[in-house]
Parts: sequence; C-alpha cells; structure tokens
Amino acid sequence: MKRKVTDDTRTVFSGSDIKREVTEDETPVWKKPRTNRQDSSYETISTEVPFVTPLGAPLKYLNRNRFTSLWIALPRADQSRLLKFVLGDKPIEGLPGSFKVFLTDWLMSVQQKMMQMLENDDLRKTMKSVNVKCHESIKRSDERICTFLQKTLRTILETQKLFIFERELSWIIFIRRFAKNWKLKEEIDETVLTSVFAELSKKAKKEMSSFFTGSQEHKSKEAKVYYCHILRFVVKFTFNTLRHVFKFDSENSTFFYDGEFEEDATVYQRSQWGNVAEENEVKPCHLLPKEVVSRVPPPNFPSSLTGDDGAGTWRRLNSQFVSDESVPRKWIDAFKSQEARWEARYQELKAEIRELKEEKRRGLN
Repeated sequence: MKRKVTDDTRTVFSGSDIKREVTEDETPVWKKPRTNRQDSSYETISTEVPFVTPLGAPLKYLNRNRFTSLWIALPRADQSRLLKFVLGDKPIEGLPGSFKVFLTDWLMSVQQKMMQMLENDDLRKTMKSVNVKCHESIKRSDERICTFLQKTLRTILETQKLFIFERELSWIIFIRRFAKNWKLKEEIDETVLTSVFAELSKKAKKEMSSFFTGSQEHKSKEAKVYYCHILRFVVKFTFNTLRHVFKFDSENSTFFYDGEFEEDATVYQRSQWGNVAEENEVKPCHLLPKEVVSRVPPPNFPSSLTGDDGAGTWRRLNSQFVSDESVPRKWIDAFKSQEARWEARYQELKAEIRELKEEKRRGLN
C-alpha cells in the first residue's frame, strides 16, 4: 500500500538500497533514496524495529557507587519490574505473551540465584576456588578474572531454555572480549551486540524467533532486537559482577580484591523495592525498604556537613532511627556503611576543590 508524503514526512525503510540520513535534532532513520521514476513522489512505508540503546563504555560500570549495582538492585526488585532490567524504557505492552512469560521466568530465576549466592557467600568461595587471595592486585588481563566470571555467570544466567551462548568456547570468548580486551573508554554499541546474534546457529535463531508472529523476516528481526537486549543486560551484568567483588584502578587497569564487596552490609532479601531503577545514582532512600523509610524519620545531618560546629564532617544518625527496636540491626549497619561512603566522597570533593583553587591561584600568579 502506498501513500503520498510531503517533504517533511519521515519514511522508514529496510533493504539493501538504503542509506542513512541524520538531522541535528533527530534520531538516525533509514530512508530510501528517490529515483527518477515518474511516481518518485510516492514512497512505500515499512516499520523498522528499533535497536537497543548503546551500553556505553565499560569504565562507566566498573567504578563503584556511581550507579546502583545490579547486585544490589536486582535481588530486591519487585517481580513486576524485572523486565525493565533487560528492556529498559522499551514498551512492554507490545511484547508477545509467550515471550513476556519466558523472559520474566528467566529473570525470576536470575534473581533467585543471585539471592542464594549472596546468602551463601558463594562469590567469596568462587574467588577462593580460582586462587585469588585477599589484598591481591590483579591485572585486567589475568585469566583468573575470566575464570571467576565464567563460573559465576554460568551459574546465574544460563538455563536449559535460554540460548545466550551455545558452546563453552563462545561463552569464554564473549566474556574475554569485554572484560579483558575491550578498551575501557570505548562504547559498546548495537553493532557489537548484533554481531553476536549473527553468529548464532539456525537452531538457536529459530528458537528465539518462535516467540513472535508474522512473516519469517519480521520474526527474525524481532528476535534479533530482543536477543540484543538480553545480550546488553548480560554485558552489563558482567561489569557489575566485577565491580561488586573488585575495586578497580582505571589508571593501571588493575583489580584489587580485599574481601569487601560493594554494599556488603546491605540486607539481601526480597522486599518491596518497586522503584529501584536500573542505572539511577545511589541515593539514601535506596538503602532501606519503603515500609521503613515511610515511618522512620531521615537521619539528622547537622551543621557539621559544612564544618561549622567544629566536629569536622562527622554525621550522626538520627537517635529515633537508631533506638527504634522495629528497625533491624542490619539495616542500621547498612545505613552506617553508606554514611561512611558519603563522608569519603565528601572528603574527595573537598580535595578536588582545593586542587582547583590552587591551580587557579597559580594561573593568576
């Protein structure tokens, strides 16, 4: 079916004779070039399934406390929000029912396995099994890192129903490509993720396509897009696993293991964390479940935050919060742990300001 379009009408195509046009304020679209045919003012409209959002550079995910870690957010997430960890802002309403159920079941399995590993301290046990010692610095190229990831991620992510990787070799190569060899500041875009889909066998592609309806071409295209969403989640999960266990030195590209995991004092259990976003910056309200936050006053931050009371930058917890017997001790410990991180970050910012002032002073002189 054809319709006449005006000069400012956006026309989307998919085919071998396409070329890309990009305007300053718009997302790239696929547009078929006009021909010299008499009816060139008419163009056929087809729907192009959008690709995944670029993941960004690995360095973004290796630094602790910049974004909420998947190892903190996912175990606490409400089941109704699990799909957002994979699909992000992509509309969920249009998903085929069978694929929605399949993806939800997989994420529930991932969530349950993560909770079990955290409760049983399996991450430390795995580190010990690959001969990583406490207070040891490890180069990014160290094979033990890949071995640790392989053991951990296989346990959590793989199921008999989900074909993320088909062979052992593919799994190792995939991990090594990003965790070991990828440039820290180089973005991981959709091209990288779609290349993995292209290497899948016909059987695996058929398995994924079976969830969708329409022509074979449309089913294959839909399968490719959602498979790439899953891969994007897997890559992000890989980096989040590294940062949860290691402290990363970006200058030397080394990992440091001291046995202190990210948010180690936090309670890992299923709770009413309905509003934990995938990549939100860490905020105080993310430290306690909603039912506690709603009825317990926030901690008291005195004027010491600015250093006006002579107590430096020390911050007191609200006495009502600490003395409330209904608040579990682990939650108080979690809040104290975050309080220490606030203090450390505050000191870092003060040092940076001093350095900037000093540089400015030297420049003026």
